[in-house]
Amino acid sequence: MENKFDRSAKDWDNNPVRVKIAEKAIQELRHRVSPAPDIQVLDYGTGTGLMLLGIQPYAAHVTGMDSSLGMLDVLRGKIKAAEITNVDVLHHNIETEELPKEAFHLVLSNMTLHHIADTEMFLRKVYHALKSGGSCCITDLETEDGSFHHEPDNSIKHLGFDKNELAKHFEATGFEVLHLDTFHEVVRETGRRYPLFMAIAKKN
Repeated sequence: MENKFDRSAKDWDNNPVRVKIAEKAIQELRHRVSPAPDIQVLDYGTGTGLMLLGIQPYAAHVTGMDSSLGMLDVLRGKIKAAEITNVDVLHHNIETEELPKEAFHLVLSNMTLHHIADTEMFLRKVYHALKSGGSCCITDLETEDGSFHHEPDNSIKHLGFDKNELAKHFEATGFEVLHLDTFHEVVRETGRRYPLFMAIAKKN
């Protein structure tokens, strides 16, 4: 069944706010984690690949997963056009499917967590998908009043996240939180500011 992400996929990258968030996240990630050229990476909620294509040159292999077939079609087109050979793109529903066990050195997820109802379920699946010593990097909205998204959207399960509460979710899952702080702000035309956090956690 087509969803809002399928319908908006072709125009997704035309939004400069989304592009800037991904650019800032990649910049901060490379500063904080310094991806090695031999790592296996999962980008969960990859969408049109704004994060995936930013990290792909610095990794041995990247897997992009998303529940939107429309988004994945756009990403596949980009990969084909650029003749990229170290990326796999998979349709996946985190609510009903497991992730591969101990398969990745790094798991990324950008602006996806607020669409997943059960935060600890997601973190638990990510934890088990990581190799020992692997890290996850999650970027998303800090707590907001619901005005970040311009129109009602039933795919939104959380109005951002309180950083202290999110740290507890990571720790309950077994992660060691290495970094959890604001890395970017979206400023609307109205002057409203919406801070975004980056969380980096390690599987020991």
